[in-house]
Amino acid sequence: RELNELSELLTHPDMRIRQEAQFEMAQRGGSSIEYFSNTLKQAGFHFSKLHALWGLGQILSTESSAAGPVLDALYAAEEEVRGQAAKVAGNHRLEKAFGRLAALCANDPSPRVRFFAAVALGKFGHKEALAPLAAMLEANGNRDPYLRHAGVMGLAGLQDFRWLQEIASHPSSAVRMGALLAMRRLERPEVAQFLKDADELLVTEAARAINDVPIEAAMRDLADLASSQNLNEPTWRRVVNANFRLGREEYADQLGQIAVNESLELAIRAEALEALSQWGSPSGRDRITGIWSPVSGYRSIEDAKRAVQSAMPRLVEHPSQEMIVALISAVEAVGLDTAAPWLLGTVRNDTLSDSTRTTALKALGNLDDEDLLKQAVEIALETGDRRLRREALQWQEQSAGSLQTLKESLENGDLSEKQAAIASLARDTSREAMALVDALTDQMTNGALDQGLQLDLLELIESKGSPELQAKAKAYTDKLVQQSPFKEFAVTLAGGDAEAGRRIFFEREEVACMRCHKVDGNGGDVGPALNGLVTKQSIHYILESILYPNNAIAEGYESVLIETKDDNFYAGVIKEEDGDKIILNSPEDGILTLKKSNIASREKGLSGMPEGLYLMLSKRELRDLVAFLGSLK
Repeated sequence: RELNELSELLTHPDMRIRQEAQFEMAQRGGSSIEYFSNTLKQAGFHFSKLHALWGLGQILSTESSAAGPVLDALYAAEEEVRGQAAKVAGNHRLEKAFGRLAALCANDPSPRVRFFAAVALGKFGHKEALAPLAAMLEANGNRDPYLRHAGVMGLAGLQDFRWLQEIASHPSSAVRMGALLAMRRLERPEVAQFLKDADELLVTEAARAINDVPIEAAMRDLADLASSQNLNEPTWRRVVNANFRLGREEYADQLGQIAVNESLELAIRAEALEALSQWGSPSGRDRITGIWSPVSGYRSIEDAKRAVQSAMPRLVEHPSQEMIVALISAVEAVGLDTAAPWLLGTVRNDTLSDSTRTTALKALGNLDDEDLLKQAVEIALETGDRRLRREALQWQEQSAGSLQTLKESLENGDLSEKQAAIASLARDTSREAMALVDALTDQMTNGALDQGLQLDLLELIESKGSPELQAKAKAYTDKLVQQSPFKEFAVTLAGGDAEAGRRIFFEREEVACMRCHKVDGNGGDVGPALNGLVTKQSIHYILESILYPNNAIAEGYESVLIETKDDNFYAGVIKEEDGDKIILNSPEDGILTLKKSNIASREKGLSGMPEGLYLMLSKRELRDLVAFLGSLK
């Protein structure tokens, strides 16, 4: 097509045609400049003017004469034309445009034009851009985050930190915020100076910059805010994390001081204790952002132990059970043996919740003080509720060496107590204990053992059982494989911990349940929502759906591949079907209505849930997940 015809197509109502015309004109180089320029001179606004500017931008790298129409467009009456002209001028660093861009940045009535002009100014690397950018940030006053972002990008584009430092003490907090965020983008440790700013918002943003990027060279400045008082919660959490990441003795001490600081919120003090709990085995994920950011350097657990021991006298009588639980966890994690008597007192204290007492008993067991543990187990068995008794049974063998209580629990206890008794047997290799395991195995092979105990017993036999017991267990498992549609996974139908299953559903990235399914309004829409599942389906259906997702696909989530008579193919989920039509939800094409008379063929597709997902979980984890899904009413 001729250039004049192509320039006419720049006004076509279909964007694809306008764009094809623009690219063809740009490919023809300098001969198109006149046509683009004439389009820009036309009265009124049309998308053709934007395509003309973009086309000139494509030509500018080889044709310097294309700059003239772009410079003229910076004065256009239409704000979108001025904005796109600013963008093109900045991308190509048209020096003759710099003065006009500075004026547009500071004074143009259109926020969109100021946005593009501010970003463009940063492309030149000139100190003279500092004043108009600061003026725009000050006028914006942090009200429009898009304009603030443009100012930050302009400042960051200058690349010279010395110029940023000139506005770091500007009277306007909005200008200081721009400087701070630009330093964050440049990862400058000097961002730490804003930790002392009079504006709380800037202090918080400085803490975010140092911790979240992270800027390791400024981490010490953030950690040293531990002696401050007037910080908000997001800042305090990053102060705690900075001390945790630095990992030396003085920072462990500062965490201990935060834990006993009564002027702080309980959540922050508990966070400090939790950081000390993780001191010896830090996760590779950052405690605040959750991104992979492993801590480096040697860290001694003894430093955390001294900090916990120093803080303990001021916390043992704390009225908040949240703090007591956090202290128990810290004591257990650092192995503070001197805390054993206090843990025994905590188990004995029936004014505390059974959850807190259970946590104390578990910690005492891991401190390996047999005499005090024996006393704690006896107290728990006499005065505790089901949860505390279950934990006591776990430690029964170590404290008393008697099987009598275990036998009573296996005969008369509820399912959780029986599971705890079997777990306790795993630590007892005496002849009497093994005889009890043998009896339980016979019950299982005869079908008399509670289904919720089968997995616990099989795991015990696998780890501790004699060859004879292991042979019996294998024979039972082989029988399941032959007789049950779930094969060896039939033992996961009952006995799971619903709360542990909830954590798997929402937190385990390997299986990513919540990406596709929604529970209590949280999760994705790819698969059916699961609230009320147990009222509609059996526990067998739930396990089958996990093991064999293509056996039965939930109504409304069946996928199909449809070929039409005009040789088109559509894949998606059938949302509605009647005698005349199929309504298809296609990932590529959205909601489609297909006439059945035009369908040449249709094939059943696979479930959106992949096969083999259960292999990411152990049998115990699978059992917990099934228990959680089976609890959804």
